[in-house]
Amino acid sequence: MKEMGIAINELHHKAMALADEASYAKRGGELEVAQSKYLEAFEFEKAAAKMWKVNCPTGVEVPQGFREKVADNSHACA
Repeated sequence: MKEMGIAINELHHKAMALADEASYAKRGGELEVAQSKYLEAFEFEKAAAKMWKVNCPTGVEVPQGFREKVADNSHACA
């Protein structure tokens, strides 16, 4: 399970790095580059979320506000 956590974190960190790159591109007026990087970041974050959903350990506290943002939270760990 520890390896899964590492993989999820790596996906998340990649998504955040891409989002940062997109933000810099947007500020620099490179809107097509920004959009492409935001979409790529989204895909990495979505992959991390799916991996977490499938491999969610029992007893993990769901962050406050998460349940309210998800229409069907029957899958949420708590």
